[in-house]
Amino acid sequence: MEHCRRKKIKVNRDKLQYKVPEVSYMGHRLTPQGMEPDPNKISGIVNMPAPGDLTHLRGFLCTVNFLARYLPKLATVSEPLRQLLKKNVPYVWSDAHEKSFIVVKELVTHAPILRYYDPRIDVVLQCDASQYGLGAALIQDGKPVAYASRAMTSTEKNYAQIEKELLAIVFATQRFDQYIYGLSAVEVHTDHKPLEAILRKSINDSANRRIQRMLLRLQIYNLCVKYVPGRELWIADTLSRQLPCPRVKPGAFAIKLAEHELAIDLAVTAECLQKYRTTSSQDSELQAVVVAIRSGDWSMPAVAEYTPVKSELSTDGVLVFKGARLVVPRTLRSRVLQQLHAAHMGIEATRRRARESVFWPGLNGHIKDMVSRCSTCAAVQPSQAREPMLSHEVPVVPWTKVGMDFFEWNRQKYLVITDYTSNWFEAKKFKSTSASSLVRECRVQFARHGVPLQIVAYSGTQFLSRTFHKFAEEWNFEVVTSSPYHHQSNGKAENAVHTIKKLLSKSEMSNTDPLLAILEWRNTPSEATGTSPTQKLFGRRCRTPLPVSTGLLMPVSS
Repeated sequence: MEHCRRKKIKVNRDKLQYKVPEVSYMGHRLTPQGMEPDPNKISGIVNMPAPGDLTHLRGFLCTVNFLARYLPKLATVSEPLRQLLKKNVPYVWSDAHEKSFIVVKELVTHAPILRYYDPRIDVVLQCDASQYGLGAALIQDGKPVAYASRAMTSTEKNYAQIEKELLAIVFATQRFDQYIYGLSAVEVHTDHKPLEAILRKSINDSANRRIQRMLLRLQIYNLCVKYVPGRELWIADTLSRQLPCPRVKPGAFAIKLAEHELAIDLAVTAECLQKYRTTSSQDSELQAVVVAIRSGDWSMPAVAEYTPVKSELSTDGVLVFKGARLVVPRTLRSRVLQQLHAAHMGIEATRRRARESVFWPGLNGHIKDMVSRCSTCAAVQPSQAREPMLSHEVPVVPWTKVGMDFFEWNRQKYLVITDYTSNWFEAKKFKSTSASSLVRECRVQFARHGVPLQIVAYSGTQFLSRTFHKFAEEWNFEVVTSSPYHHQSNGKAENAVHTIKKLLSKSEMSNTDPLLAILEWRNTPSEATGTSPTQKLFGRRCRTPLPVSTGLLMPVSS
């Protein structure tokens, strides 16, 4: 009353209810325990007869939707009724519609009391996706503050289960944004365990483009996703009890949209994409996996090899992905193995390369067999490299310290420039190894990668010449030369020379493109850091002939 007096608000004495334990307000009943639907509104819904036409059905659903905050599974149980509202669907009231109508009224009758939101108490979001709907609850101290649910679109119904579960989290955050935005921590409960790992990864490494877009929408919240078994997640249990409902096939637009998303997600040409789609559609095993992903039934013998990773699989209806990696059809696997081994690297290095782009059951074993039988790798065995005499500090910033050396292969002179931080190397064939030729090539490389602070080179006449030192002074970098007759003190350049010679020799023996071998080598993650020279130098991966997700090619900030 004091507040009304200060704001000059007048109240009608005859209409004023003072110190009452509960009050009805805009269709809701406010009590000391919490908020519940107004009994008058409930009675109107309970006594409502079955709608005889679209107008009455639409009015019934609008009235029920007013109480949606109290009804955690409204979207699911009302699905058959909402099907009648769609265009070009005849209004025929069946037993399924009658059952749905009765269950909706029972939900309203037993609507629970919601506690009031308290900003001082930690918030928990419970999220789940059923076959046809999304459900969420905002919980404080184990008591519901609000419920939310909605039906999936015809396109969303065709999502893989992991995409549906993530969509439920996106839906929950948007519906309860006014409660959770700005909180230091929001605990999210889901019964889909793979989501824990996905939300801990970098977005670019997470999965397909659809999942990446959903993850981006969650970045404004401080979410901590926690796996909770379905038996303990009562929202999940509620939504899992489905009413029979005809499955809606995706329309032509939905199918085209899915194909378009995939074409964007895979960094391949349209011709290559069509080849993978055609081959996958003819692969009976992969199409059985597609059916299993869509239906959730993994009991078929044809998909037994995929069962251990089923939670990581997704599909657009034809192609199958394990996270961001394309599952290669059986008839294309030998070709992909050849592409993986283009640089003729060892077993573990080839496996690391494969883990970034492709997958199929038994891939690691196939790589081991291929490398073990490779005659080129057997002929060009790695020699024991000498340890460098002097250790060099490795800078944090790429291309600030580089090693240089000249070498000869097949009667041709080459200059190698290698970065101490990333191990990236450049190799250039030289007709003349004069100082002026060296300066000319350095200018080209520095224009591309930037000017290093320091160059470590052997004590050759080119690097000791007045021409090169004048160039160093003009371009503002330091030249450090190795000890005479001890080139191994420039160990970084020596190692790069060893790698280049091996790549050139193996490419010559196998009659393959040496530049493609160099590209694959640059894109192979190292065992020590898990990142490739390309990633370290450019902050991104480079595209190769292998199929790869577009997200993996995106730059990653330091």
